[in-house]
Amino acid sequence: MLIKKEHLSISFLKTYVMNLDSYKKSDAMNFGSLVDCMLYTPGKTKNEFIIYNKDNTCKAIDENIDEYLIQLKVKDISRINDTKIENIEDFAEWLSDKLANEKAVTNKIKTQGTIDKYKAEFYEQILSHTNYINIISDETLANKIIITQKDFEEALKCSKYIANSEHMTHFLKAGKSEFQKEIIQKVNFEHGEESLKGIIDHFVINEESKTISIVDLKCTDMGIMEFKSIVDKLRYDLQAAFYVYMVKQMYNTFDSQYDVDFYWLVYSKKEERTVVYKASDEILERGRNGDKWKKGFMDLIRNYQLSHINNYPDFNYDYNSTKGFMVI
Repeated sequence: MLIKKEHLSISFLKTYVMNLDSYKKSDAMNFGSLVDCMLYTPGKTKNEFIIYNKDNTCKAIDENIDEYLIQLKVKDISRINDTKIENIEDFAEWLSDKLANEKAVTNKIKTQGTIDKYKAEFYEQILSHTNYINIISDETLANKIIITQKDFEEALKCSKYIANSEHMTHFLKAGKSEFQKEIIQKVNFEHGEESLKGIIDHFVINEESKTISIVDLKCTDMGIMEFKSIVDKLRYDLQAAFYVYMVKQMYNTFDSQYDVDFYWLVYSKKEERTVVYKASDEILERGRNGDKWKKGFMDLIRNYQLSHINNYPDFNYDYNSTKGFMVI
């Protein structure tokens, strides 16, 4: 389809710039993904993560890179599919001017001399991160996650502790283990059929007892006991209900029935210890039958946007976050 330049709008262009399947995760989610990888698939760590010590300038680059690409595309429709910054000096000039004016307004000192001084400082700071700009605009590196050296070392420490914990050993002995197991299941929602996709951190199947354990690793800055208070806020009950439902659909047949349980293996960075919580029938029932399920917010699971709950409506229902857990 041929699109005339004068008919383009910023909102239209954003649909080309933004890749909804590779949205920017929070640092906490990236850290959790790193621990998952180190613990369950360590051979993939170098291929999936890049170490770069980001600072506030990197944050400014992240927050403005899409806007820069959009304004390029507005000027030149032939660049509609461009995702790489080819002229870093031009980008640094554009961003430093934007940041300088914003800082001047914030400081209520909007004189040309002040703006020029701010602009020169920002320009040098941006150019000092040329490697970072090349990384985030390189299509061959687009699927890699950028983490700091500090987070890398902390994640290594976490993964080693979890690997040697009694809770990890418990599941390793409980049956045949699979790690980062991908599951796909079609589900009928009120608005139609959706194909749901999930990745189970640790999947344990015991053929003798006909039991399946879904183990979801959660790393938290909170204390062990505080984890209970965030299950509802971050929609972990919905995640548990989806995974249990999908696994039952995949494995329970006319002649073979499995009992499926969902566990959170929680590691507290604050306390440097682990605990395992088993999701009770109450939690699974709430996640399965609540408004969240009925309205079909499957992208909470498919895109792992559990920490971005502000993008979704609030749901009002009674819930006591201290109930519904069993500790092993």
